[in-house]
Amino acid sequence: MADEFEARHMLDDAPVVHRDKRVSRLLALALAIPGLFTVLLGVFIGFANATASKPVPAVALPFVVAAIMALGVALMTLGVIFAVVRTVVTTRDVHVKFGLWGPRIPLSALKSTSVVKYEWTKFGGWGIRRGADGTWAYVPSGDRAVELVFEEGGVEKRVLVGVEDPTETVRQIGRAKDALSTGRLRVETEDSTAADAEEAEEAEEAESGRKQNL
Repeated sequence: MADEFEARHMLDDAPVVHRDKRVSRLLALALAIPGLFTVLLGVFIGFANATASKPVPAVALPFVVAAIMALGVALMTLGVIFAVVRTVVTTRDVHVKFGLWGPRIPLSALKSTSVVKYEWTKFGGWGIRRGADGTWAYVPSGDRAVELVFEEGGVEKRVLVGVEDPTETVRQIGRAKDALSTGRLRVETEDSTAADAEEAEEAEEAESGRKQNL
């Protein structure tokens, strides 16, 4: 089911075919921990200023403390924002959000989708990066990514996306893309999965009964 963020920023009123969420705790901690220390530094300055050898003037102290703490909160917020890369595939588009940023790619514009090796040296690391050839990468960690090649305004573009399950994500995008030409696509939900399991069980029982009668 869609959470509040997905419902607000990543849906296009078309049935959802696939969801993938990649969590990068390392990247989040790399921003959140310095942010926490910065906030604590602001608190320390506020309390210890009176006994400091070179105190901040009383008039400026509230502004200095507020600025330091605001910087710390901003870093922690960025840590939360960049903790998750979401990919949602509908019957119409592929939505990617790394924090608040990422493309929305119409399935009709897709030319190819594949699992590729992410060469971080070409992009200068992980996160939201742009390669020398203009390729955008939304990869928080790891060495595998989904490559989306699509056409926009008559220009071929390439995007790399870090996902939890690259193979399944590519498969589901392919299903959705193929469905554009046939007009038929069964969206797999928890209800449909349960129904399939029930049908399979009934078929197995029927087959077992037939064999016993023989």
